[in-house]
Amino acid sequence: MNKNFEEIVQKTATLLKKFGGKSIDDGTTENNFWGILCKELNSIYNLNEAKRLKQSFARNSKGYKSLVEKRLSENENENTTSFKISYSKADWQDIVHNNISTDRKFLKQKFAEVLSYKLQDEFGLFCCFRFRYNYFSREHKKPKSQNLQRKIWTGELECLGGEDCNAKAQINAFDMDTVVELNISAKRDSIEKHKAKIMKKIRTTGSDRENQSILLSANGITNTRAENILFNSAKGLNPGINLN
Repeated sequence: MNKNFEEIVQKTATLLKKFGGKSIDDGTTENNFWGILCKELNSIYNLNEAKRLKQSFARNSKGYKSLVEKRLSENENENTTSFKISYSKADWQDIVHNNISTDRKFLKQKFAEVLSYKLQDEFGLFCCFRFRYNYFSREHKKPKSQNLQRKIWTGELECLGGEDCNAKAQINAFDMDTVVELNISAKRDSIEKHKAKIMKKIRTTGSDRENQSILLSANGITNTRAENILFNSAKGLNPGINLN
């Protein structure tokens, strides 16, 4: 690398933040992460330089990856708040089985609705979320190693509340020793704008009714209130604000 190491670390951290959790392991062409970083550092794209950057990061050469992660951690806004949701291994497998896309690359929007009502009921959030994106890591199919945890799924949620709310939340699923733990983080001031619960109106006919039953089961049927919220939502009896 022909650039000052500190500059490389800073620019890598800045670009990672812009990528917002998207995969950076997709090669070294000009328009993906390592190609873009190469151009920012050298003004022009060079395939060999992009490959060197990616390889150095993967190998943590000179502490490259560790320093980038530390910089990202230091730059985190103190306004960030986080929530944790735990599922048994069996419940998580049910969630994946019943909500995975046909190409088996991501979870369907239905699970975002279930997460929303769970966050509302257990943590007092008023937002109702949809997935902006979500995907499984390469680790989710591999046997668990001796590591205490590994990230198996990640994504970003955004509120359906319209222009009045631009709340977004990062979500990561970690395979722990005995459970799968979902870590959800968001800016505190962005998720405190609504004065009543935002709930998506669900039509429960045909397969949709069956899907909701499956989702409630996959969610572990955490409590009767969460189930009632879904039922009332379908009937247009929501205590909060309805979104069509």
